[in-house]
Amino acid sequence: YILEPGEYPTSEAWGTSDPSVGSLKPMRLGCPSVEKPGEPRAVVYEAPGFQGRSWEVSRDIYNLQQPEDSQSPHLASVGSLRVLGGCWVGYEKEGFRGHQYLLEEGEYPDWSHWGGYDELLTSLRVIRTDFGDPAVVLFEAMDFEGHGVEVSKALPDVELVQHGPSTQAIHVLSGVWVAYQEVGFSGEQYVLEKGVYRNCEDWGAGNSTLASLQPVLQVRAGRGGRGLPGGGTWSSGAPRPHAEVAGWRTCLGAWGGALEGGGA
Repeated sequence: YILEPGEYPTSEAWGTSDPSVGSLKPMRLGCPSVEKPGEPRAVVYEAPGFQGRSWEVSRDIYNLQQPEDSQSPHLASVGSLRVLGGCWVGYEKEGFRGHQYLLEEGEYPDWSHWGGYDELLTSLRVIRTDFGDPAVVLFEAMDFEGHGVEVSKALPDVELVQHGPSTQAIHVLSGVWVAYQEVGFSGEQYVLEKGVYRNCEDWGAGNSTLASLQPVLQVRAGRGGRGLPGGGTWSSGAPRPHAEVAGWRTCLGAWGGALEGGGA
């Protein structure tokens, strides 16, 4: 559940009849950003909290658990990572397949911080295209047939521009975009670079549902980073009983609440 500024006197006000809340964390506001796109550099750690063996990379990695050269460490898993420069895409499976996760410059102490469905992160790819003047055209028919809707800024719901819930083709005119399966920049995400996508398989999706999208913006030095409203996170972390929440007030930023074991 996404909670924007305002008051929620009952659980029904945030969209559920169950008052149980297992975790709560602030959501990052604003478009994704990159400060040093030409200086890709990331450090991958085997364990959460930047512990265990590490591997510093500056190029695409087809399989983090089976490096192509003998000098690189063999990591049994990816528990955390630091993105020191550039904008990256992390993939659930080797060979840049499976769930996609946009990785901005910043720290990711565990898989929940990169929005993972689970702890699996097996390949990494650097985004090397130009981030300037983002523009994208969405088509409801395959092969760019019929009417197209051009978008040049963050769009929390494609229906705001009279575009239906089904997107069959996409033409990224410029910049880098992240498309989401749910409204409000949530759900499964797909990273789109300049070029043409004739069907949903081209952007790695199993169906044509896209409900929101936003560009990745290049920012000046000192203005990037993964800022969170208010700072701090309350999270279930280790197994614990549900908290019974009768109501709450969101004073700053947007927050995501989740039932235990579920997503925001």
